[in-house]
Amino acid sequence: MLDVDLDGFMSDATSRARAEAMCQALGLQSFTCVDVYHRTRCYGTVIRHMDGWSIVFSGDTAPCGNLIKAGQNATLLIHEASMRDEEEEQARAKAHSTFRQAIDIGRKMHVQHTLLTHFSARYHKSPHTLTASSQAPILTLAYDLARLRIGDMWKMNIHIVGLECSLLLDPNISQVVFTVITLTLNPGAFGFGALQ
Repeated sequence: MLDVDLDGFMSDATSRARAEAMCQALGLQSFTCVDVYHRTRCYGTVIRHMDGWSIVFSGDTAPCGNLIKAGQNATLLIHEASMRDEEEEQARAKAHSTFRQAIDIGRKMHVQHTLLTHFSARYHKSPHTLTASSQAPILTLAYDLARLRIGDMWKMNIHIVGLECSLLLDPNISQVVFTVITLTLNPGAFGFGALQ
């Protein structure tokens, strides 16, 4: 058993002080955890930077009013889309979101960009068809190890079919799984200058 002072470690005052120190070190106006609706205790996050940009991450959740309210007018919404639109009942039972529901959350939040992620491994190809647009809100899908600037997100939709074909031509890959995109807190890496 570890000899840890849990009173100090778990205290509200300590947590708040550490959160404030983190925000100051990263130039954040706020970093907020939001209760979301899932079968176990889950949280989304809303990150607001001093420079005016903001990112909302849904975590695992069914459509949730708390997240919509907390993430209003965000620059980027990263939202799970575990189920296809025709699997709405299954999504409800598992407390996840369909593609259409995740897109609708972004519209209700009035976000500039929506990035869908956390797709089921059951899908062997892009689970949803997107059309390229440079008009807000811009919508795209996350791919493993993908890196892109927010200002360039609309271009990703043009490359989806090519990425699928390239990956499926590799004999060592039997399916394409879409999951994580790498993000940094460097505003220049996101292309925020072009958005302001």
